[in-house]
Order: sequence, then C-alpha cells, then structure tokens
Amino acid sequence: MASATAGQLLRSLRDKASQWWYFLDHPEVPPDNNQAERSLRLAVTKRKISGGSRLMEGFQHTANLLTVVQT
Repeated sequence: MASATAGQLLRSLRDKASQWWYFLDHPEVPPDNNQAERSLRLAVTKRKISGGSRLMEGFQHTANLLTVVQT
C-alpha cells in the first residue's frame, strides 16, 4: 500500500516537474505563496476565535466583511 502511494506521488512530481522552477523563467511569479497565506490569516484567526460559523448566512456575512477589510 505504501509503495503504491509513493509511486503515485513520484509520478505526480515527475508530471509537474516543469512547474517546479517556473518562477526562474518568469520573475513576476513569486517563488512562494506567502501573500496568499497572509491574505487568509485574518479569516482563519477570526474563525478560531469565534468558533466558526454554524450557518451559511453567518459565513457569508463574515466573508463579505473580510472582503471589504482586505481591499
């Protein structure tokens, strides 16, 4: 089972090898995803403090508020 999973991972990495170093040929592409992680931090912190949203309506209100705050 583990060898099958390892083989699948190896194939996936091999198939995407050209994407690993894409940022070297395209300087406008950052080599990390720090900006995306920083963008999500406020939402994750709010969710942890408040215990999350139990209803979709509450989730939507939070998402709308965070959109305004972060833009």
